[in-house]
Amino acid sequence: MNQDRRLLVALTGTGMAALALEVLWSRALVPWVGGTALSQIMTVAMYMFGLFLGSAVAVVWSKRTHRPRHWFFVAEAAAVVCSTVAVFSLPALDPLFALCSRGDLLASDWGAALRAMVGSAMILPATTLMGLGFPLAIAALQRSSPSRGAAALAYGVNTLGATAGTCLGGFLLLPWLGVTGAALVVLFVDLVVLGWAWRGTGSLGDQRTPRSTEEVSQDEPWLRELPMLVAVTAGGALALALEVLLFRILGMMLGPTARAFTVVLASYVFGLGAGALLVKGMVSRSVGAARAVFLGCWMFVGLAGFLLVIVVASRPDLLMLKSTGDSVLTQTWRRLVIAIAVLVPLTLAFGASYSAAVACGVRAGAARAGRLYAGLTVGNIAGLVLAALWMMPEFGIDGSVRGLFCVALLIPLPVLWTGAWRAGTRVALTGVFLAGAFVVAKFAPEWERKTLNAAPYLYDDSAESQQYDHFLFFESGFETTVAVIQRGDDRMFTLDGKTDGSTLLWDRLTQTFAGALPAALHPQPESALVIGLGTGQTAATVLRFPSIAQVDCAELSPLVVDALPYFDSLHQGILEDPRFRVLKTDGRTTLRYGHRQYDLIVSEPSNVWVPGVAHLFTQETFEEARGRLADGGILMQWLHSYNMDEEAFRTVVRTLLDVFPHVSLWTTSLSSEEAMFVSSVSPLKLDPEVMEAGLASAKVPRVLFPDRTVNANALLRKFVAGTETLKGWAGEGPRTRDAHPELEYAAEAAMLEQRGDWFHGMLAQLRQSSSTLVPAASMERREQLDRAAIVARRINELMAAKPISAPALQHLAEEHSDDDELRWLAAELFRDLAAEYYGQRKQEQGDRFLGLALEMWPRHLGARTMNAGRLSLSGQLGAALKEARLLEQWKPGSASPLLLQAEILGAQGKVKEAVDRLERGVQRNPYSVRGFLNLGITAGHLRQWEKARAAFDRVLELDPGNATALAQLAALAE
Repeated sequence: MNQDRRLLVALTGTGMAALALEVLWSRALVPWVGGTALSQIMTVAMYMFGLFLGSAVAVVWSKRTHRPRHWFFVAEAAAVVCSTVAVFSLPALDPLFALCSRGDLLASDWGAALRAMVGSAMILPATTLMGLGFPLAIAALQRSSPSRGAAALAYGVNTLGATAGTCLGGFLLLPWLGVTGAALVVLFVDLVVLGWAWRGTGSLGDQRTPRSTEEVSQDEPWLRELPMLVAVTAGGALALALEVLLFRILGMMLGPTARAFTVVLASYVFGLGAGALLVKGMVSRSVGAARAVFLGCWMFVGLAGFLLVIVVASRPDLLMLKSTGDSVLTQTWRRLVIAIAVLVPLTLAFGASYSAAVACGVRAGAARAGRLYAGLTVGNIAGLVLAALWMMPEFGIDGSVRGLFCVALLIPLPVLWTGAWRAGTRVALTGVFLAGAFVVAKFAPEWERKTLNAAPYLYDDSAESQQYDHFLFFESGFETTVAVIQRGDDRMFTLDGKTDGSTLLWDRLTQTFAGALPAALHPQPESALVIGLGTGQTAATVLRFPSIAQVDCAELSPLVVDALPYFDSLHQGILEDPRFRVLKTDGRTTLRYGHRQYDLIVSEPSNVWVPGVAHLFTQETFEEARGRLADGGILMQWLHSYNMDEEAFRTVVRTLLDVFPHVSLWTTSLSSEEAMFVSSVSPLKLDPEVMEAGLASAKVPRVLFPDRTVNANALLRKFVAGTETLKGWAGEGPRTRDAHPELEYAAEAAMLEQRGDWFHGMLAQLRQSSSTLVPAASMERREQLDRAAIVARRINELMAAKPISAPALQHLAEEHSDDDELRWLAAELFRDLAAEYYGQRKQEQGDRFLGLALEMWPRHLGARTMNAGRLSLSGQLGAALKEARLLEQWKPGSASPLLLQAEILGAQGKVKEAVDRLERGVQRNPYSVRGFLNLGITAGHLRQWEKARAAFDRVLELDPGNATALAQLAALAE
C-alpha cells in the first residue's frame, strides 16, 4: 500500500509538471511560430499527437514488460527533461523557422503550419513519453492492488496534479520567474518528487512481480471493444470542441487575459480529475455498473448543457465578470466561481466517462486504458480542428455549442447496443437519448450577440449602451470574435467585445495621427509596415502620401479583413489600392522573418493585457523592428495609458531607449490618454517646410476640423518630450523580455483595478517646447510651437488635478481664444460636466456648463444636441427645432438630426412632418431601431397601417424580441 501511495504522489507530481510546462511552452513558442489560429491549432494538435503515440506504444509494452513501475519513472523523468530542454532549444531552431517563412510562406497557411510543426516537434518527445507513462502507471497500480478502478484512480490524481500545475505555472512561476526560470523550477520539483517516490519502492531490480492472469491471457477481441473505442473517440472530439468554444465564451465574459485563461483551464482540468475519482468506487463494482455510469455521464452532459444554454440566454449576467475596480485577487475569485459553475459540471462527466469506459471491459487493464486513451486523444485532435476550422466559422459560437450538446446525447448509442441489456431496455434507453437530443436541438434558445460582445470585465454599462445596437458583422474565429456594430450614426469595430477602432471622433484622431505623423517626419517614405489592420484608417492615411509605393499590413485574423468593407468611409476602399497588401500573419512573425526593409513601421496593436500583444513590446521585438527599418527609417509605437500601470509604462520606455538611440513621445490630442513613440537609429532631421510640402500633397483631413487639412504645426504641437527627458523620467529598472511576461500581468492588474490617472500628470512633467525639435524653423513658427507647448502643459496640469477646475479652464480658453483646438477641448469638457450635472438632476449647474460649452465652441455638435434636448424637455419646442435644424446643416448625411427633429415635431403635433423626417432618417441609417420604432408609432397615429407594420417588422429584424414592436404588431393585428 505504501508503494501505491508513493506512486500516486508521483502521478500527481508528473501531472503538475506536465500542465505547468504546457503553460510555459505555449508562452515560449508564440514569438517563434506566431499567434495565428493555424499556428495555435497545430501546436495543440501536435501536443495531443504525442500523447496518442505514447499511449499507442504503451498498449503493446504494458502487456510485455515485467517492470511497469520502473518504466513509468523512467518515462516521466525523461519527459520532464525533454520538456525543459525543448524550452531552451527554441533559439537553435531559428534557421528552420526562417526557412518556413521564405517568400510567400511568411503570410500563408502553409508557412504558419510549418512553423508550428517545427516548434511543436521539440515537445513531441516529451508528450510521447507522457502518453507512454500513463498506461504504465495503471499497470503498476494493478500489480500491487488489482482493481477495475485503477484507471480512474490514476487519471484522477494525475489530472488533479495538472490542476495544481496550471495554477502554479499561470499565477506564480510565469509572472515571477519567467519562462526559463519557471521551467528549471518545474524540472527540479518533478525530479525530486519522482526520486522520492522511486526510493520508497525498494530496489528496482526486485520489481519483477509476476503479471496477473488477466494480463497474461489473450486480450479482449477488438470487435467487442470497437463500439466503446468509437464512443470514447467521439466523446474526446466533443469534449475538446466544447473546451474550445467554452474557453472562447468565458474569455469574452471574464476577459482575454493570462489570469482569466489560467482560471478557466484550471477549472476545466479539475473537473476531469474530480470526475474520475468521484466514480472510482462505482465503476470498480462490475462491468454493468461501469456501463451504467458511462451512459449516465453522457445523459448528464446533454442535460447540463441544455440548462447552461438556457441560463446564458435568459440570465447572461450570471456569467459576466463585472468591471468593478476591486482588487485583482477579489476579481480572480469571482472569475473562478463563474468558471467552475460553467465548466466543472461538464468536465466531471467527461472525466468520469473515460474512467467508466476503461472499467466497462472484461479486462480493465493497462492495455485497454492505453487504447481508449489513444482514441481519446485522436478524438481531441479531431474536435480541436473541427471546432476551430469548421464549426465556429460555419455556425458561430452559440450555434456550435447547441449542436454539440445535442450530439452529446448520441455518443453512448454504440455502447448501448453492444451491452448486456435486454432488447426492451436498449430500445427504451435509445428512445430516451434520441428524445433528449431532439429536445436540445428543438428548444435550446439562441444567444443574443450582445451577450457575447458585451466585454463586461471592461465596460460597466455594456447592457445599457447596447440597447439599440445593430450588428452589421459578427464572426467568430479561433483567436478572436470580430464584430462591426452600428450605434447611432457611428460604427464600432470590436474584438471579443472590446472596441479596437470606430468612426467616433477620438478613435479617428488616433488612427489619423498614427499614420500621418511618421509619414510626415520622414523626408521621403516609400514603404511602410502597419501592424494591426483595425478599421484600415491608419494604413489609408499612410497611403495618402504620394511617395509611398508599398504598404504592407500584418493582420493575424482574416475576419478583420472581412470586416473592412464596413469602414469604407475611413479608408476609401484600401483593399483596391494596388500599393496595399495584407499579410495574414502576426506582426511579430513579420518583423522576425519578413524579407523587406521599410521606411516606416507603425505598430498599433490591441491592448497590452491581451495575451500575445505584450510580445510586441519586448526588447527582442524592438530589436527586430530596428533590423527591419531601412536607413533613416522610423518606428511609430502606440501604447495606451488608460487602465495601465505607470511602472509598466516606464518599463516599455526603458526598453525602447535601450534599443533605439533616439526616442520621442507624442500624444494625439490635448486630452489624449494614448502615447505615440517615434523611434529611430539616426536623429530626425525635421524641416517644417518639407513636412508642410509632404502634408499638402497628402491632403490628410483634420478630424476636429474637417474643412482643413493636417499641417506641420498641427502635428508638431503634439510633441511631448525627447530622448534625454524620457531617460530621466524612465530611470533605472527592468526591461520587457520575451521570456518575462511581467508587462502583460501588470497591465491586466491595472485594467481590472481601473488604474491610469497618472498620465496627464506625467505629460505636464515632461512637456518641452516643441520648437526644440525644429531649431532651424522660422521665428514665427517657433513662437507658435512654444505657445502651443505652454497651453498643452497647462491643460495636462488641469486634467491631472481631478476634478478639473472649470474657472481655470475657462480662463485658459479665453486667454488663448485664437487656439481652436483648445477652445474645442474646453467645449468638450464643459459638455461632459453638463451631462454629469444633468444626470444628478442639478439643472442649474448643468445649464451653466452647457452654456459655457456653446460659448467656447458654438458648433460643438454634442453640446448642440444636448441643448436641443434640454429645450425640448423644458417645452421650448420652437427653439429646440431650430437647434435640430442647425445640426442637420452641420452633419449632412447624418440620421440623428432628422430623428431628433421628428421627436420635436411629434411633440408639436405635426405628425405628418414627423413621419417625413423619420422616413428620411431611417433611409440614412437603415439600422436605427429607435428610428423605425418611432416611425411605426407615428405612422400608426396617421392610420398608415401598412407603413407602421413594415416599420415594426424592420425593428424585429434588427432587434428580435423587441417588446414594444411585438406589442404594437399585436395591436395592429386586432
